Amino acid sequence: MVPSAKKYTLKFVTKEKFREDIYNFYFSTINDQLIIWLPGQYLQLSLPHDADERGTSRFFTIASAPTEKKIMLTIKEGESSFKKVLFALTPGETVNAFGPMGKFVLDGD
Repeated sequence: MVPSAKKYTLKFVTKEKFREDIYNFYFSTINDQLIIWLPGQYLQLSLPHDADERGTSRFFTIASAPTEKKIMLTIKEGESSFKKVLFALTPGETVNAFGPMGKFVLDGD
């Protein structure tokens, strides 16, 4: 069964360079809120900022395994207003998330 999408507030933990211009971003939930997802699902992140024509949110595949406590998103650097704000986050700052979404998951059978 595919989990239902909900609104969450996520706390930015850290980012680490994966290679060249690609980074792994780690987020945790606030107040130990539980997010259940399946491999292949994604989240919509929203960051308030002076947005470009694409708006204040973007979609990212969840790169961490559902058994892990932290949510990892693998993100390539870019010049968009959204990515500039995302890459400037400091540990402890929060972002709004909606998800998990997507049905591109393996059937248990």
